[in-house]
Amino acid sequence: MEERVGSRTHVTSKAQIHAHSYAQPCAQAGLRKSCAFASPLSSTLDVMAQASGFFDIRDDSDFFMIVTNTLKSFLETNTKRADQLLLLVLGLAHLREWIAPAYRRGGIPKTAGERFAAMLFENPNYQTVLLLANHAKHQRRDALPETQTTWFVETFDERDTPIDSWLDFDQGPASSYQYGQRNLVDVFKAVASLYEQHWFSLPIEERLK
Repeated sequence: MEERVGSRTHVTSKAQIHAHSYAQPCAQAGLRKSCAFASPLSSTLDVMAQASGFFDIRDDSDFFMIVTNTLKSFLETNTKRADQLLLLVLGLAHLREWIAPAYRRGGIPKTAGERFAAMLFENPNYQTVLLLANHAKHQRRDALPETQTTWFVETFDERDTPIDSWLDFDQGPASSYQYGQRNLVDVFKAVASLYEQHWFSLPIEERLK
């Protein structure tokens, strides 16, 4: 079930689109293989082909940085972007699989990462994020026990959210997303805090056990 609440005011301008590019030298890649005679293009391709993770998102720490940067942006504006909502739901749910890729709920944890994953599975906030992530991927509407609610702003600063990110031009940008009686901002902050306090703040030797 889904509920849409509120309306928008007048739209005055379109957002600017910014293009970003980067290059990653071999010396910064953490790889043993020498690439002193490689061209910049082949160096970048070589790094991406050999690194673990996903392209230049090398490990769980890189993944978590992306999620926390997105959460920071999500919290700082009065309007909320649907693309950031989706990244936060999927990212906070599936970052666990980068930490303990072989662990399944109910299994006997054998490593520090798996013990952390087992703890996540028992946390109500993480359970909410995981439920929403599975719904986002598989559209299991009947499996959602609570109502999804989108609230929309009455007035807004167009600098808060690019017009190109709006999904409904009649309603305008969202002001909050709610599942059941809970604002998802509170859920996201709680789950991010679990990752920070119980995993990423640990010394590396503790995480490797």
